[in-house]
Amino acid sequence: MNRGMAVKTGSAPIKMETELRDIEQAKTKLFEAIEKGVLELGDRLKARVQQHKTRRDTIAGELATLQHKQ
Repeated sequence: MNRGMAVKTGSAPIKMETELRDIEQAKTKLFEAIEKGVLELGDRLKARVQQHKTRRDTIAGELATLQHKQ
């Protein structure tokens, strides 16, 4: 087995988990801004929330696949 690949594979779940936390924090901030009246829930914001959801779902799937292989 390529040792460099093992290192990359081992750090991938950590990076993915970090990105998932970052996405959740970003969504929380967006929702808080809406609740406080700082932002209106317009088309651009809806698209941004959808981007976060799509990315979160992708990462969660990749992470599940990596964990299943281990």
